[in-house]
Amino acid sequence: ESKISRWETATLRVPYQAIRRYEQLLELRPGLLTSTADNIHGYYCPDPRCPGASGWSLARHTEVPVARISELIDKAGSDDLMTGHEWDELTREIAAVPYFFIAPATTWSTLAERLLREKGVSDRVAWFQRHGALVRLLNHPVGQQAAIAACASLAADPMNQISIEVICALDVSGHPDSARHILAQLASPTNDKTFYGALLACVRKVSGGHFSAGQLRYLTS
Repeated sequence: ESKISRWETATLRVPYQAIRRYEQLLELRPGLLTSTADNIHGYYCPDPRCPGASGWSLARHTEVPVARISELIDKAGSDDLMTGHEWDELTREIAAVPYFFIAPATTWSTLAERLLREKGVSDRVAWFQRHGALVRLLNHPVGQQAAIAACASLAADPMNQISIEVICALDVSGHPDSARHILAQLASPTNDKTFYGALLACVRKVSGGHFSAGQLRYLTS
């Protein structure tokens, strides 16, 4: 009872496991509550050091399910259908292991590129799950550069229909590559939409301290 009251007053973050159980008890679509909560948490607390940024808000007491992760990676690299729930599961497990390595290294790019393509044609819960998955990749110590490059590549494509979304997604990442790509879109935008997306991204990146002193001078000049 005391723990539930602390959840209600935001003294403690409600753990993923509890939210997932509410979905089951209320017979809701899997991901409806958890993906919403994850995305709100990711927006207001994008720092990888935030509690729950690993995709889990409680300590794990079981071994990393390597076989299941391998199965999902193989599936994402094939033409088989990947559900939003599977993207959520895969990236949640990967995020829980900060120095998770995949061989070959190009697999990170394969995952990020496919995830972005699917996110662009998803909506509702499916979109939320894929967006949360992308945020985890963008904050992963090993996979983040591939995810950033995938966003930048798609933003540079004049045929891309989600220009604002892919460049604005970089606002969660404190990696220097994300700042560099956003400034590049300000200096020489692919189109008006990428320019607008870069401006939107700057709001959070400035408040998050993602830009160097020289980059801040450029922004204000």
